[in-house]
Amino acid sequence: MIDEEGKAYMRRAKKICRKIKCCSIAFSPEAAIWIRRVQVYYSILRYHKGKIKNRGNLKRAARRCNISDPLRIPIKEIVLRLEACKKECLFYQEHGKRFRRKHLEERKRVAKENDDEEAFASISAIIQREHQRDFWRRLNFITGKKRTRSATTIQVESQGGAIMERMTQEKVEQEIFSEVHNKRYTLAGEAPICNGDLFQDFGYLANTPASHAVLDGTYKMPTDSDPATADLFTEIAAIRTLIPKDSVSITIMPSQWKHYWQVVNEETSSSESGLHFGHYKVGRLSDIVAHYHAARVTVTLAHAIQLERWSRGLSVMLEKTLGVTLVTKLCAILLIEADFNATNKIVYGDRMMKNVRKYNLMPEETFSEKNRMADDGTLCKTLFYDITRQARVPAAIASVDASNCYNRIAHAIVSLVF
Repeated sequence: MIDEEGKAYMRRAKKICRKIKCCSIAFSPEAAIWIRRVQVYYSILRYHKGKIKNRGNLKRAARRCNISDPLRIPIKEIVLRLEACKKECLFYQEHGKRFRRKHLEERKRVAKENDDEEAFASISAIIQREHQRDFWRRLNFITGKKRTRSATTIQVESQGGAIMERMTQEKVEQEIFSEVHNKRYTLAGEAPICNGDLFQDFGYLANTPASHAVLDGTYKMPTDSDPATADLFTEIAAIRTLIPKDSVSITIMPSQWKHYWQVVNEETSSSESGLHFGHYKVGRLSDIVAHYHAARVTVTLAHAIQLERWSRGLSVMLEKTLGVTLVTKLCAILLIEADFNATNKIVYGDRMMKNVRKYNLMPEETFSEKNRMADDGTLCKTLFYDITRQARVPAAIASVDASNCYNRIAHAIVSLVF
């Protein structure tokens, strides 16, 4: 049994472990040793509380960390050792980047000596990426980049041009609904496919026989139809002949589900239902829960089940410019369910994009890829200028930011393209 003094030491040790877990430590072999020792000491404490029954595993783990006679260490001594581990972890929290860089350079040298080109390229990319991230993090901190916030009060422009401010919740929601939902989210209705004979053929979601005719290249455009829409239909049919049907799998395996939730940021806002990112990050630690979550979204996709919570979202209004709350200048984003968001990213953002690259439909000048830097795009632009000057070819580059472009995408066209 643990006496009152022992319980006090246990509470103190728990606080130390909690603080160490909250430390952001740059991974290196030196830091990993101390982190692992903290885990072993915490397991020894759980053994004293009777929560660990397998003494063999605990002894083996302690032996790997050079901890002798782990089961005979008194609780008071464990607390003192945890204090020492805390000091070491704080040291690596402050200076760990130097040790991590040294470790990566060593692994890079070994890969070069072993002629392992894949490992060498991968480690070089990690070093470059971390160097760039550290540089821009320091630069943003020094320049004092201001962060915007969500809008609690908004301003609206009256017909006479006067600016009026709305401060109560009811009026704020009413103005946002009028501006965003009644105006911005209905802009797609201006597309030709959402009007006239095309709308009768395709409807809202393009799940009609006319859609299959477009994919097969046999659809006959109505008279006086929009030429740009006809060109889109031609390209859609050409891509369908190039890429086989059902070439993108909608089955999500538990291992793929675990991998996705391993790297996401738990603090990301989502899910009006309350099933936020934290639920799925914790669920990936259990084989049973991860299998259930992966099977649930796979069955939902395979059988086209319409989940009620997937059809609901939370609109958030953010300031594009700090302090500017004019409703027409606010950025509207939609928070959807966490598992719905993950499913879309896995199927559309990952698998479909891989398919696009597989069939060489992705332009080479796209720089929003992993291990790509902003410098690559700038260099490509400079080379473009040089080549056009030397070849004496008339050319131009335009940086175009289309107004409300995402709000103008008709669902029927999106369905056909996908």
